[in-house]
Amino acid sequence: MTTGVKRHKRLIVWQLKDITGRELLEPLTMLINPINLSIGYTHIRTEVRTKGGFAVFYWGQEIDNVSASGKTGMFYGSVNTSDVGISIKSRKQSESFENFQRLFEIYKNNGKFYQQGSTRISSVGTVTMIFMKKEYEGYFESFTVKEIGEQPFTLEYDFTFKVLKTIGDNIITEGKYLAGGI
Repeated sequence: MTTGVKRHKRLIVWQLKDITGRELLEPLTMLINPINLSIGYTHIRTEVRTKGGFAVFYWGQEIDNVSASGKTGMFYGSVNTSDVGISIKSRKQSESFENFQRLFEIYKNNGKFYQQGSTRISSVGTVTMIFMKKEYEGYFESFTVKEIGEQPFTLEYDFTFKVLKTIGDNIITEGKYLAGGI
């Protein structure tokens, strides 16, 4: 498991790591967790009809899928002492907007790091989602953002995250479960 990160039992924390597993940026703790979060585990199988009935072949497991949807906190901030509260100007200075902007940038870059002032990729790392004492390494497949007219200073979002590696699951060795994972 990663060291140096304060692990909240229920909050989602996002990290970016390079190929060696070294943490590259400050971890991002979501201020508000998604409203809906589901982790999908699917087996690949083939069913073939034969003379004697059906034969079912199991080919392993699909890549795990994390789907989430939620809302940001209200964008309430202050630019200076005369402009406090809900306005277009103070919206971008709010903690909630900055937190969501960092999450969106993690999605856009998806583990890629660019050379300073260039569009050239300098390295490719991994995106890690930490939730409920588990680490899910993978990449974002999709991310949508909506601004609703009735709630102008919040955003709704949906994302799909493909999990390539899970750290913290129970593992089986010689027919026995070992708690704590890798």
